[in-house]
Amino acid sequence: TQKGRPLKTTGVGISSDSGSSGKRSRDDDSGSEPPTPTSGAVGEGHMPRPEGVKKAKSRLKGKFKAKGAYECIESFHDRIQLMSDERTKKSEEHERRLQFMMEKEARKKQQMEMVNKQMQMDQYRMKWEMMKFLSDKEYLTPEKQACLDEAREFVMSFKF
Repeated sequence: TQKGRPLKTTGVGISSDSGSSGKRSRDDDSGSEPPTPTSGAVGEGHMPRPEGVKKAKSRLKGKFKAKGAYECIESFHDRIQLMSDERTKKSEEHERRLQFMMEKEARKKQQMEMVNKQMQMDQYRMKWEMMKFLSDKEYLTPEKQACLDEAREFVMSFKF
């Protein structure tokens, strides 16, 4: 069996009284055949179907599978999913940055506390040494006695 359009029909088996057989036939004499290019690998006597005709015809007959609509919906869904994923990644990156900044601030605060504690220890050491130096003297002027009293008070009230 040959697929496609027949090259020409001989009219055998078709009665002229019945009107029409339901299929069109081409006659070489009628000149109704449009000129077509002969290039291409189409079988002998067959004309190539224009692109999209089969889909359009099947859509009219109701046999067309609506792939385009589903693909459109799927691609829209995919685009929405991609945007959602991108937004989630950005949000996670933002959270990581915030967490990093918070940790950095905590380290900075801890370092400042250590520096502050070191300064207090240095001040304590200075007061201790001044108190020790002034305590070793036999005679103190009133100004030096005031410095000694201040140093003792600082050393006694210091909290480690």
